[in-house]
Amino acid sequence: MNRNFFTAGISLIAVFFMVPYFYSRNISDIEAVYLEKTEYCQQLEFAGNIEAESYTPIKLSYPVFVKESYVLENSFVNKGQLMFVLDTEKMSEMIKNTDMSVYSTVGNNMDKSFVLKLDKNVYATESGVVKDLIAYDGSIVMADENFCIIEQSDNQVLKITLEQEEYTEVSVGDTVEFTPSIAPARKYTGTVLGKTAVVRKENSLTGSKTVVDVFASVDDADEYIISGADVTGRIIKEKTEIFTLPYEYINQDEKGEYVTVYSEKNKRKVYIETGKELTETVEILTYFPENTMFLNVGEDDKERFLLINGK
Repeated sequence: MNRNFFTAGISLIAVFFMVPYFYSRNISDIEAVYLEKTEYCQQLEFAGNIEAESYTPIKLSYPVFVKESYVLENSFVNKGQLMFVLDTEKMSEMIKNTDMSVYSTVGNNMDKSFVLKLDKNVYATESGVVKDLIAYDGSIVMADENFCIIEQSDNQVLKITLEQEEYTEVSVGDTVEFTPSIAPARKYTGTVLGKTAVVRKENSLTGSKTVVDVFASVDDADEYIISGADVTGRIIKEKTEIFTLPYEYINQDEKGEYVTVYSEKNKRKVYIETGKELTETVEILTYFPENTMFLNVGEDDKERFLLINGK
């Protein structure tokens, strides 16, 4: 009798100590963190080239055949000097076999009489140095394509070619670092100028795309900063402060990205907007009050949990 009573007592004590163990197995450890203020410096990689600060393009609004070219690359021309002679006979033949309506307002009215009235000679509109020459004896120059440009300044600027999306990130005054292809060991700096950006189509083997050319000054230019030289570099934005969370604290469902926040002893799901992606963290654009706690949990995590302080 006493032995049975003793055994029952031992069993009750064991159960008493086991209850917390089984209870704790239903509680998960969840790490909580706060938004971290991070110093961020955005950098945009680019390709570009050096060109004269001031130049004039030589072009026409309709396609032409060049019969003779009287200029060479890097040659100097005076304003009013004869540069090219057009082949009007070939142009008349082209008009017979081509729909000219695609070539601007002038193209709509191009016929044999237009060619007969056309001045066959193309003259320099400014004095300067001939660059980017594509018009040679017997060549074809398309509508609005440059025969060449005439550089009118010894001062050089950096032309930076960017994707449309990248252009929105650039501001006047941004710092530029670059290296010319002809002197890969040398590094130069400059500043993005307020000169009007140029939007244009760029053709490649994979098709055409729209790009934007912006311009920057060149600090301490030397003999390696010459017109036509290709460069590669980066635009360095001013440092800013952003709020970030580690990637593992961000989840996603069919509605978008969300985080789990802890407040008033409960966790709740909040949809967010993210921004810049860093190595281990991502920018949080959605506003949260200071000291908001974020939990590293998913929707299927247990309701009972033990908070662990994170960063």
